[in-house]
Parts: sequence; structure tokens; C-alpha cells
Amino acid sequence: MGTEAAVDRIRAWGEARDWRGYDPYDALSSPLAPLLTLGTDIGRRVLTQAVKSAPVNLRPALGIRPEWNAKAVALVASAYARLSVAREDDDARRRATLLLEQLIDGSTATIGLGWGYPFDVQTRFFGYRRGTPNAITTSFAAHALLDAHELIGTSAAWLDGALRACFFLRRSLLFEDGERSYFRYVPDERELVHNANRGRHPSSDARTSTRSHVVR
Repeated sequence: MGTEAAVDRIRAWGEARDWRGYDPYDALSSPLAPLLTLGTDIGRRVLTQAVKSAPVNLRPALGIRPEWNAKAVALVASAYARLSVAREDDDARRRATLLLEQLIDGSTATIGLGWGYPFDVQTRFFGYRRGTPNAITTSFAAHALLDAHELIGTSAAWLDGALRACFFLRRSLLFEDGERSYFRYVPDERELVHNANRGRHPSSDARTSTRSHVVR
């Protein structure tokens, strides 16, 4: 299958589902999660890994529904923006615009713009609730807004949205205490997470914590 055909096939698949789908880590969105996990951190971790690693899809049996995920939608909006230029595709431009409007409206940050996952998350190091804005999802959304600003450029809202996302990152996630400087993964959590700080100066990160992690 050629590249053009693959793009069209993926596009048709996603559009038929309104770009809603499952996520590898969405187990805690099950209505049965409180019972199955006994309300414990270790229980939430076990359920998450069991659903993620199962050889068959357990989600329908657990009542987990395909969801609209801000990180995925940001990637799709960026792809539409690029496709609109590569193919001179007005429908792709329209769809990029619609998704970005929905993305901005779906911000869950109280300062600026920020986005989270549509499910609770529990890791070895900390947990956070559905919708809690985080560094990774917000970064993907900001990049999508910048792509639209550069490639489509029909709305001042794209650049403004990206700037407001940066404002959230700086005001809510940037941690500094004179010796250390890094972006927290979510507000009020001080663990250093590598994938929220790629490209930052290694000397700053090395002093940050005796534990540093990669977190969903």
C-alpha cells in the first residue's frame, strides 16, 4: 500500500469514528474500576497494566468507551493542516479548524490553556484525575495550534491559543527554587519526569531528584 492510500485509509477510519478511540492506559475509566482496584494505588496500577497488556480487548466487557483524547486530536489537527497544504484540500483545512476549535474549548486549565487525558491515571510515583492538565498533552496541543497558525493562518486564535498554553506551562508547571529548574508533569507534583523535560540542560535535571521517571 502506497503512502497516499495509507493516509486515505487512516483518515476514513478516524473520521468514521469522529476520532474517538481507546488509549493503552484508559483502564481507570471503567465504571468497575473502584470495585476492581479496591480503591488502592496498587490496584489501579494492576488494572491499568492488565487492560493494557491483555491479548484481547477487555474494554467493552469493562464498560470502557472510546473517548475523545486531546493529545490524539492535536496530532490529527496538525496532520489535517499539513494535508490541506500538501493536497490543497479544503475539507482537510475545514476539519483542522473544527478540531482546533474543539481543542481550545476543551481546555481544563484554570490559568491559560492546558489539556489532560479523559481518564484517571495511576503510575508508580503519583496519580492524577481525569482531565488534569499535563505537560505532554498541552505541548502537543500547542504545537498543533502553531502548525495551524503557520500553515492555515485564517484565525488569530491559533497563535493566541499557543501563547496561552505556554502561559499555563510557565505559570502552573515550571518549578524553580534557585538550584533546580524543570517542568512538573501536572500542577502541584514535584517529581521530575523526563518526557516532560526533553531538551532541558542536563545539569539542571541531574540536581532535581534522586528519582526521575518517564510517566504517562
